[in-house]
Amino acid sequence: MKQRRTGTNRGEGEAQTNENSGIREKSFDWWGSLTGVAGLTLFNVAWNQAPSEGWQTPYIIVLLILGVIFIAAFIFVERRASQPEFLLRLREATPLSVTAQCVPGTVSGLGAAMMTGFLLSRVKKSYIMVASMLAFCIGNILAATMPVSEIYWRQTFWSVLVMPFGMDLSFPTATLLMSNLLPHGQQGIAASTIAATVNYSMSLGLGVAGTVEAQVKHGDSLKGFRGGWYTAIGMSGCGVFLAVVHCVVELRKSRKMHPEDGTDAGGRQ
Repeated sequence: MKQRRTGTNRGEGEAQTNENSGIREKSFDWWGSLTGVAGLTLFNVAWNQAPSEGWQTPYIIVLLILGVIFIAAFIFVERRASQPEFLLRLREATPLSVTAQCVPGTVSGLGAAMMTGFLLSRVKKSYIMVASMLAFCIGNILAATMPVSEIYWRQTFWSVLVMPFGMDLSFPTATLLMSNLLPHGQQGIAASTIAATVNYSMSLGLGVAGTVEAQVKHGDSLKGFRGGWYTAIGMSGCGVFLAVVHCVVELRKSRKMHPEDGTDAGGRQ
């Protein structure tokens, strides 16, 4: 009986090890990170320098070709890697399947972009900013809490559908809020300032989330991914808090200016 129990426990342990092997990793995906970052960087530099330098410039063509080569190498490396750095890889999704799963984000992003112009002329900007931060936060919560074995339509679909509203609503709203603080002749600076802030914050946020992932995973890729998503929840939660504070401040100012109806001269914030 003892031998049978020992054999059974050993078999269960091996089964658990095999089951968890898909979400365990021995080392960081250095080749995937190197080829991916290098390819995207070279490709981006080539396309941004081409308008001013001209496509006939030799180094532009060289950068573009090298970028394409590195991107192709990245795809090759990730297809052969035993532990590629993708959460959906844990679900054994193919590249075509992952692409198809992102299509709803394109549709919702287009709808959000069309909706923004309508909302900005009818709804207070502070309210729109709160809604955009909530979209970021809700999308991150859905992504962070979805089980690996869960079907796509239960949480992943809604996460992909909701998060584009965060960017498409917040960027133009923040630009207009910033423009209102500057003189008419300097309002063009607002757009460039907001764009620079957004790009910097995305880069910084990615670095912070990546650091959290590296520190908490301890060989478990899934645990690391969730750590990064939980960091995103915290950041977007701070965004919700700040947006609500701004909304309350603007509402109080509006009531002091027009205590009878709570609106400013234009009827909105």
